[in-house]
Amino acid sequence: MKKRVLAFSLLLIGSASWSYFSADGNLYSESTGSPVSTSCTACHGGSNNTDPGLTLIFSDTTTQTPVTSYVPGATYNVAISMNKPGINKFGFALSTSKGTIKKYSNSTTTQMKAAGYATHTSSGTTAISSAISWNVLWTAPASGTADFQLYVNATNGDGTVAGDVIYALQKQVNAMSSGLAEMAALHGFKVYPQPASGHLNFSYDLMQGTSVNVALYDFSGKVVADTHTDNQALGKGNMTLSTENLERGMYILVAELNGQTIKQKVLLQ
Repeated sequence: MKKRVLAFSLLLIGSASWSYFSADGNLYSESTGSPVSTSCTACHGGSNNTDPGLTLIFSDTTTQTPVTSYVPGATYNVAISMNKPGINKFGFALSTSKGTIKKYSNSTTTQMKAAGYATHTSSGTTAISSAISWNVLWTAPASGTADFQLYVNATNGDGTVAGDVIYALQKQVNAMSSGLAEMAALHGFKVYPQPASGHLNFSYDLMQGTSVNVALYDFSGKVVADTHTDNQALGKGNMTLSTENLERGMYILVAELNGQTIKQKVLLQ
């Protein structure tokens, strides 16, 4: 067991001894600080610290808009950032009680361990001007509250655990009160045909409010087409959006009606 604790110490330091930990590939209760275990300080000593320079932000992978709740089954970008003057090397460990964390396929600074948590690679520990960031993906669960536990080690670079400082951050993310699919069903919102060519049709049932706004976004977040209607009578209605001048591919449709926002992917061919 002592060997395991030492291995995680070397991992968080981000030293040349990284490979000793990867032979096992698990995160142990002595050091993870996940919702079901104790903190990294079991090895590094001291107590867990908080710092405004440590942030954990979730955002929509398409629009890059920060979110505070999730749609069941949807995937989000998770951005970890740390800024600590005077520190040039950092390590991190991020775990969750629900859903699945995974790394971006082209990431060289993060990796996943067999136990399901995310951490840095040996090349992902060096800060620039005392600031560092990592990005991973999180696929939300079907329901419930997801508890995230983040630990970042600010190292002094001497190759030992002495003098390192552990910073901790916890965050809870809950499911939206109504998922997008349920929201669309509630308002009778339908998009057709799918795939589309030349135009998109929308049907809806307006239960409140007097306007309907529809916009089509490309994956850079730019609005490429939109339409709206004011003073719309309550009840069932239809709208059409021209797409004949758009390139083929996948887009994000954002509709605002009845005081709610509905998002849906659409394919143009």
